[in-house]
Amino acid sequence: MASQKTLTEQIRSQLSILLPNQVARVLDRLPDPKLALLQEVRLRVGRPVALRFADGEWFLSSSGALLAHPPDNAALSKAELEMVLDRASRSSLYAYEEELRRGYLTLPGGHRLGLVGRAVLQGESLVTQRDLEGANLRVAREIVGCSRPLLASLMVGELPATTLLLSPPGAGKTTLLRDLVRAFSTGESVPQQTGGYQVGLCDERSEVAGLVEGIPQFDVGPRTDILDGCPKREGIPLLLRAMGPQVIACDEIGGADDVEALQEAARAGVSVFATAHARDLVQLRQRPALRSLIEERYFDRYIVLSCRRGVGTIENITDAEGHPLVWTMR
Repeated sequence: MASQKTLTEQIRSQLSILLPNQVARVLDRLPDPKLALLQEVRLRVGRPVALRFADGEWFLSSSGALLAHPPDNAALSKAELEMVLDRASRSSLYAYEEELRRGYLTLPGGHRLGLVGRAVLQGESLVTQRDLEGANLRVAREIVGCSRPLLASLMVGELPATTLLLSPPGAGKTTLLRDLVRAFSTGESVPQQTGGYQVGLCDERSEVAGLVEGIPQFDVGPRTDILDGCPKREGIPLLLRAMGPQVIACDEIGGADDVEALQEAARAGVSVFATAHARDLVQLRQRPALRSLIEERYFDRYIVLSCRRGVGTIENITDAEGHPLVWTMR
């Protein structure tokens, strides 16, 4: 596992070659512990650059200082945003029509550049975007081994427990999901096994594996098959038919189509790891499509995360009926 210093050096290098020069210089000056807290760099034409850290948001002044409030004289230019887009797309932005329709580019290192501008519609459907005016560079981090304290709690007999990770945005669900995929794929989840599980990863938003030109930017294990950029309602049945997984993993379930796809996986006897936006089970029940999964006891385990003691704080682990399980941080 790479040291924290190595990880921050990699992030500094990966981001600096994309960002405007004045932002890259700020990143170069940031001490490693502060850079380790960086979550987003927001670029908006005509407005100051914003850097969001786990402990707060700061704005970049024209002199390169970080300020608590937006300065009046430090607007990002259209040319600077276009330079970032040119670098991210390797000088061929409009070759990425599908990515523009989805609203983001996945970058080397697994980072994601969200994009907004003028929508181009066909009927009521979004076809692509033009005249881009803003970008959000979301910093991705891989924390190999972060799931280890939980693994013993995520088995039901000899089978992986169908598990839902819950938290508000930015609290570490995707990072934990990624490491669960890796652990079950390698066999780390059940050390007495001679091998791991066949995992099918439906990576609709390209955030779990961070696939770039067919190459995953993160370690998702040797037995993981990745379907990138495909909606779950189509991707999960495809993985079931084509790859014969023992576990299906997917990020950010929410709508009725997602629920139907998960139910198809259950009918095939496949365990599922998934995430959803909710503070806790009480808030999850307020989402009509997902409430049915709770009532049907679809999930064997619920893991609730927060940022209370930093990103990825595990608040509790419960069984299908919401009873807390005992687990030990190692």
